[in-house]
Amino acid sequence: MSAQDLKDDPWRLDICWYEPHGDDKKRLNTCCSELIGSLYKLTFVLLELEETAEKPDLEAAYDYTDYHIENYLTRLFAMRERLLSAMHLLTGLDACDLKQKDKRPLKAPRFAAVAPKATEIVVELLDLIDDDIQTRNMDTHNAFFHIFLYSGHDNWVEPRNVLMEVEGQADGEARLRTVLRRFIEERCKRIKLIAEKIKAFVKAALDCR
Repeated sequence: MSAQDLKDDPWRLDICWYEPHGDDKKRLNTCCSELIGSLYKLTFVLLELEETAEKPDLEAAYDYTDYHIENYLTRLFAMRERLLSAMHLLTGLDACDLKQKDKRPLKAPRFAAVAPKATEIVVELLDLIDDDIQTRNMDTHNAFFHIFLYSGHDNWVEPRNVLMEVEGQADGEARLRTVLRRFIEERCKRIKLIAEKIKAFVKAALDCR
C-alpha cells in the first residue's frame, strides 16, 4: 500500500464505548457483562505479573512490577464502580452508601433485604479491596506510589538502590528475586480471589432478577 493509499484509507482506531440502554434489567445485564469483561483485563494483569517475576533483568523486573501494579489498581477501581452500579440496578438503592468501610455495616442490611446473597458477596469483595482502592486514590489524587523494599529495623529503601549494592552477588540477587516473587504471588492470589467473587456476584445478581 502506497503512502497516498494510507492517507486515503478511511480505517482508523479510536476509543469508543456502548451507551447503556433499556430498563434496569437490561442495564443490569450490561453491567454484569462488563464485570466479566473486567475479569479478562485483570487476568491480563495477572499473567503479566507472573511473567515479570521471571524476567532475567532483575532491575527491569522491579520496574515492570511497579507498572503492572498501577495497572491493576486502575482496573480494580473501574471494576468496583461497575459493581456498585450493578448493585444499584439490582436493589434500587444508592450503592455509594457501601463505599465507606466504616459505614458499610450500617448500610448493608438495607441491600441485604432486597438481594441477600449478592449483598453478602459485595460486602466481602469491598472489604477485600478497600486498601487497594485507597492506594489507587492516593496515587491518582495526592502522590504517586512506589514499591519499596523493607529491609528490617523500620528501614524502607528503593529496590534499585539495593540492586546496585548487590550487583554481581549471587546470594543478594537471589534474595531480591525471592522477595519479588513473594510479592507478586501475594498479589496474584488476591486477583484470583477477586475474580472468584465477581463471578459469584454475577451469578447471584442474575439469579435474583
